[in-house]
Amino acid sequence: MEQFIPDPSVTMISRCIEGRAEGLRSTEEECRAISNIVPVGQEMERREGVGALLLSCAADPGVSELRETEAVPGIGVGSASASVALSFGKPVGALTLNPRFVVLDEPTSALDGSV
Repeated sequence: MEQFIPDPSVTMISRCIEGRAEGLRSTEEECRAISNIVPVGQEMERREGVGALLLSCAADPGVSELRETEAVPGIGVGSASASVALSFGKPVGALTLNPRFVVLDEPTSALDGSV
């Protein structure tokens, strides 16, 4: 993710959620990971002084839970990407490597409001 923050004065600190180095491959894995996300975010705020936490899973697991703790602000790359894409005012496509995402037969006009 460091390549997306070109400002050399901004330090990017990365952590992996314990036991999830290969990513979250199912809804069940996302749910189990949430219990690790909040403590890691709080620790990164306390120890490294991070001012924001980017969660690099498109499903945004743990974002709302992190925000509820009033700790470091959590930004989910899924909702953030969707917000930027929608700002273009044109139809949006998504490419994924995860076959569990549903292919829609009809285009949708908006997200479900979670952005």
